[in-house]
Order: sequence, then structure tokens, then C-alpha cells
Amino acid sequence: MLTQEYLKECLNYNHETGVFTWKERPEKHFKRNRDFKMWNTMYKFTVAGSQSAKGYIRIRLLGRDFFAHRLAWLYVYGTFPNNQIDHKDQNKQNNRIDNLRDVTNQINSHNITNASLGNKSSFRGVRTCYQGKYQARIYVDGVEVNLGMFDTPQQAHASYLEAKKIHHKGYIYD
Repeated sequence: MLTQEYLKECLNYNHETGVFTWKERPEKHFKRNRDFKMWNTMYKFTVAGSQSAKGYIRIRLLGRDFFAHRLAWLYVYGTFPNNQIDHKDQNKQNNRIDNLRDVTNQINSHNITNASLGNKSSFRGVRTCYQGKYQARIYVDGVEVNLGMFDTPQQAHASYLEAKKIHHKGYIYD
């Protein structure tokens, strides 16, 4: 079980940059003195972690990978988050604590701005319709709400974003 105490023995966390760096780890973290010396020679004071396939930073501790944004939460608050961690600016590598928030899956999904795969309009909340028109729509409590038809995808998307401010309480505006 990873604790804040163990985490702080291993890593420094810079609140302003969101970057973790390895500390000189204590000998008690290793089975052999040789491993202790070799690890500290190679890694102490270096930036911790690597990028996952989905773009998040992951750090290996106690034989398993942890996402850096979840470790930042543990480092600062002493417990893992109750829910998901949302990157307010949508940058998966920006792990500054003021950019992170503990939210439900539903609220986290409200902050998604990219269009889904296969969306021909290239705008989230916008569907290409007949006769060169674009429909804006939003889901509110699982029910699709039609926001109207527009001449351009940009107009439809603007309508969608205004509706998000009203209906999606966790949405972070630009």
C-alpha cells in the first residue's frame, strides 16, 4: 500500500511545475546494498516517470505504475482522490496541484471539448445535417436536447458551449 510517507521518501513534488523528481532513496527500500547504490547513482535528482500511451505521466513505485496526477493528490492531501482526477486545462501532463480536481466521471466528462471520433463537423456537440446545416445538441441527465440548426459548425458549437455553462456544472470555461 502506497502511503504519503513512502511517496515523500522517494520523490520531491514541485507544486508550481507539477513535476516529480527522484530523491536519494533510503537503503531500506532495497533488498541489496548494491541495488541501493546503483539505483541512487542512476536516478537521484532526475525527473521521474514516463509518458503512457494515452499521454499521462506514470511513475513506478512498489512494483506498480501510478499516474503522476494521482500521486500529486496523495503528496499534497495525504490520501488518494475519491474519484477521478480532472486536468482543468485538459493537458494530461500538467500535474500542477492547482490544475487538478477530484471529480466524478460525469463531471470529468463535461470538461471534454474534442469531438468524438467519426464526428464529421469536427466540433463537440455539433452534428452535420441535411442541406448544409449543422445541429447543436447537448445531453442533460442522459437526455438529448436539440439546441437548434445553424449555418456553420462554429455557430452551432458556440450554442453548445453556452448550453454547457448552464447544464454541465463541472464544465471549465475557456
